[in-house]
Amino acid sequence: MPAPPGKNDIAGSGSTPSNAQARAGFDAMWENLYGTAGLLGSTGLAADARAALRAQLEPGITAFVPYTTPPAGWLKANGAAIAVASYPDLAALLYVGNTLNPTALFGYRTTSTSSPSTNRSTSGQYIVLPDLRGEFIRGWDDSRGADAGRVFGTAQADELRSHQHYIAANTSFGTTGSAEYNLGGAGNRVSGFAGGAETRPRNVALLPIIKY
Repeated sequence: MPAPPGKNDIAGSGSTPSNAQARAGFDAMWENLYGTAGLLGSTGLAADARAALRAQLEPGITAFVPYTTPPAGWLKANGAAIAVASYPDLAALLYVGNTLNPTALFGYRTTSTSSPSTNRSTSGQYIVLPDLRGEFIRGWDDSRGADAGRVFGTAQADELRSHQHYIAANTSFGTTGSAEYNLGGAGNRVSGFAGGAETRPRNVALLPIIKY
């Protein structure tokens, strides 16, 4: 662990420090701080501290990043089946237990990487990651009542809230002049289709990753 910086290391005999002295003093304080916390490697460099801090992140944490390749220590959250032996900490946290293993959306064990959902086994050597590709994340209701009855880790289809559209009586939609639509006769009237293939807000596509 490096020694704490002295006053002269930062300011130089109490005078106003130069930019170089200030930078050197900051680096010395940084390295001492993280050395005291036991986070520096044998080289005593600030880079070691940053790497050590990254290593302290708990397995299973998910994030979204603006690049296409996961950083060191992370995997794509893409629903892949990964080897339990290669990622024991993550596998232990993700596993849903023997009871849910036959039905869970993710976190179940399997014997196959190519067809994991049809080869589920509580003794399987692989475990399936969450697949967050193309998904919006919603906080688990956990008895609040905003999304009542929702089971943890389940998927939910898109939906529009129930609402009405009003058409003034005896207005019309025609091919010439003013639009016209006659509401006479029995039965409901429906409009033509509008919109795309899904309901969605404005969004940006980023890579979902999970810590192992």
